[in-house]
Amino acid sequence: MAYINLDAALATLNVARFWMNPARFPIFVFGDHLGVAVEPADGDTNGELDALTEVTIKASETVTAWLAENPGMMIVEDHKGRWVAIRAA
Repeated sequence: MAYINLDAALATLNVARFWMNPARFPIFVFGDHLGVAVEPADGDTNGELDALTEVTIKASETVTAWLAENPGMMIVEDHKGRWVAIRAA
């Protein structure tokens, strides 16, 4: 499995949040900003969408793992609506 760095993972999630229907493909922060989850609706993936789903899930796992390895960091939404990692106050 390919390595995805934090910047690429956050960029992937931000693009997916913009393009995917949140009712059918929710992408959300959980646990007091300490993880990211993706929950595609059953039966909504096929063909090219499978690849997008797989990459988006991998990105969410990467961000969640990075947050677990870096206590004191969290994911928040910036003034442009993008997710960014910051040091928790």
